[in-house]
Amino acid sequence: MRYTVPLLLDEKGEPAGVLSVNTSAGMVVIIFSSSIRWEAFANPVARALAKKGQRLGSAEVDAPSIEAVVSRLAKMDPTITNDATFVLDTMPMFSDVVRFLQSEA
Repeated sequence: MRYTVPLLLDEKGEPAGVLSVNTSAGMVVIIFSSSIRWEAFANPVARALAKKGQRLGSAEVDAPSIEAVVSRLAKMDPTITNDATFVLDTMPMFSDVVRFLQSEA
């Protein structure tokens, strides 16, 4: 299955890290399995980041499960699994995060 991982880009357009959202439960990284949900997330997030002089990017990852995606991300940044909770875009909290981001954009 193909997943989309949101990235924060530096001023040169190079990946600076995985994009996380701060919530009351801590940092959350949403892994996307749907291009429609990715677009619903990416549009307001890109606008909100642009206001801060930052850019949104993404990486496509072919993997059999979200756990495999997280494992690959952990190989790139071993501390990420200690700092963030990873959730799939089909989880109920996804809609709450998108509504919050749309209000910030």
